[in-house]
Amino acid sequence: MRYLPVVVIAVSACAAAQTTYSTSPAGMLAREGASFFAMVNGTRYQAVDQTQVNGKIKMIQSLTFRRNGNTLVRSSGGTVHITLKVGLGKPIAHILGDPSKNWLVAPTTVHNKRTSFPNWALLPRIPPAPFDFEIPFASKYLYAGALSLAWEMTWTGHMTPNSRLAAQHFDSAMRKNVLVDSGTHVGTGCGSFDTQSKFLTAGPAGKSLGMQVSISGVGGPAGSPVLWSIDLKDSNLTIPGWCAKVHVLPTVLIPLGTVGRGGMTAVHGFAFPYNKAIEGASVFSQLVSSNSGNLVLARANKNTIPASNTNNEAFESAQIWHPLTTTTAGIVTYGGSIVARLKY
Repeated sequence: MRYLPVVVIAVSACAAAQTTYSTSPAGMLAREGASFFAMVNGTRYQAVDQTQVNGKIKMIQSLTFRRNGNTLVRSSGGTVHITLKVGLGKPIAHILGDPSKNWLVAPTTVHNKRTSFPNWALLPRIPPAPFDFEIPFASKYLYAGALSLAWEMTWTGHMTPNSRLAAQHFDSAMRKNVLVDSGTHVGTGCGSFDTQSKFLTAGPAGKSLGMQVSISGVGGPAGSPVLWSIDLKDSNLTIPGWCAKVHVLPTVLIPLGTVGRGGMTAVHGFAFPYNKAIEGASVFSQLVSSNSGNLVLARANKNTIPASNTNNEAFESAQIWHPLTTTTAGIVTYGGSIVARLKY
């Protein structure tokens, strides 16, 4: 009897993995952003995005950017050294002006080399512009979708064929139609020390960022610690020997680091969920510092928390940026960030 050999051929049932795209902030694949970020040589930029929290696991392979579709800039492409880090960010309402303090764990450096940059000199025929500036990762980044996704890019050594160092206008999805109250000054401060506070209401669309405040100071004693005193009324107290009135009792006292060179503090941002009940409330702010052991009070500021606009928009994301050569703490803007396409 003859036996024929049986050949078993195993055929893989796994199809080739399909490439998927989404954006940070979410929902911007086919939408033009409401603004732009002007990236210049020597910039550190960080985005912390809570719109990615959806429980979906992603193996992210790259971030791709596009130019703003409505703003013409002088650009001819070129090369730039880019260091790109990706990781898990803190809850969006707890981020700080120092990007290094916004990571939950140490980030992963996914790109660190000189990179070709496209020519963004021409406006797209119909916005949004195509995603044409891709930064591939050295290895895939596993993101579980449970916590904020954060990415940080430093932009150095920018060179173009004709050595122009014009800003590159990245498309940015930012808050729009929101109401801002810059306040009115109250009294006088010690010397030129001045409190600058702004309150913004993004409304229900902003979710955990529905109400926002920024606080900073100018004219303060350089190198000295500074505190932010907050209350709901003007106390208008005169204390003998003090160089200014105490307008704000320290009902709430928040440390803001130290006064920088030139008497300026960093711009600090804070956010909390939208609460219609506090619309229209008055809030008084006064910065407090010291100089050679003497208390230094800033001119106070009174803000009225604005009402929510019915047609506003905001994203549960934020951006932080600063020039590399001047400081390690930068400006925090809640409600949006540069649009990045995620490939996974």
